[in-house]
Amino acid sequence: MTREAAQQFERFSVSNAAHVKAALSCACNPYEDVYTMRRWNAQGFSVRKGSKAIMLPIIKHVPATDRQTEEATVIKLMGRAWVFCRCQVAPYGTRPPRNPAAAAPDPAQQQRRYELEEERDALQGLLAADNVRDLTRFINPREGEITRINAGALAHMGAIPANTSTYGKDTRPNVPWAYALDGIATERGFGSAEELKAAIEDHRRMQQRVTEITRQLGAAA
Repeated sequence: MTREAAQQFERFSVSNAAHVKAALSCACNPYEDVYTMRRWNAQGFSVRKGSKAIMLPIIKHVPATDRQTEEATVIKLMGRAWVFCRCQVAPYGTRPPRNPAAAAPDPAQQQRRYELEEERDALQGLLAADNVRDLTRFINPREGEITRINAGALAHMGAIPANTSTYGKDTRPNVPWAYALDGIATERGFGSAEELKAAIEDHRRMQQRVTEITRQLGAAA
């Protein structure tokens, strides 16, 4: 992001501007003196240690693939942004660190952290909007995919009759995933059990990615 791009906005939110103005005790103005850390970094400023950010709700436009048509699309998700005013930042190099061995903030690392937070928030939005999050219990933890499904869990959900414990001549208390997910797929708006199975496994992979991003952010803190 260039210095000029960091000072430009595609949209103006009256409610967010009012929220920022009410939260500030200084003379800083929204969209002129208040930016995210990424935008401040692009303008050559770093946020002072210990500064308290203002949290704002934002709408993110996230690229996605339509599960029915497999066409590329864009969905809108609620997210969050943290902003700081001009009183909370300082130009790079104007204040030497107290610890001579301490380096100035690395813009590349800050940019990477911002990108990870953006990816995490987008994934969390997708996970919250997904209608299969309660079905990840069917994934075999050893294999990382759905193989066979416990009949008791299906009966508890009402997906099969309560007295059903076997399928055909199979005496184990599990049923093949294709049979188990067929009825649920229709109820959840999927064209087949295969589509539902793929969606459940994708949901688990997104959960694992969020966990990994959270670990990376914690290690870099």
